[in-house]
Amino acid sequence: MQAIVETVFDAVYLVSVITIGILMIRGSNPQFRLFGLMAVVLGAGDSFHLIPVRWRSAPRVWKLHRALGLGKWITSVTMTIFMCCSTMCGVSAIRSRAEGPDRRRLRAGRRASSSA
Repeated sequence: MQAIVETVFDAVYLVSVITIGILMIRGSNPQFRLFGLMAVVLGAGDSFHLIPVRWRSAPRVWKLHRALGLGKWITSVTMTIFMCCSTMCGVSAIRSRAEGPDRRRLRAGRRASSSA
């Protein structure tokens, strides 16, 4: 029973994360698109681990040691990419709050005058 519930949960999780990520990528806000890309990377990476694990827990057990090892490796790489993107978003948000609205307007004004 536990294997069935875990399999259903994993399937719902993967489909929802990847679907929501794709919908976010279609948005117009650049930060919203970045979070959508992060969600797709996270869901795709997790699928490389979760699908072989669930496949292995099926009644007919096949030898999937290589697939599990590769899946764990791919998941760790995509999690690293996800965490790097998440950290970059956090640093960007902290910097923009620390600068304040007046400083951002001043910097935007300099860019407009230098390009003219």
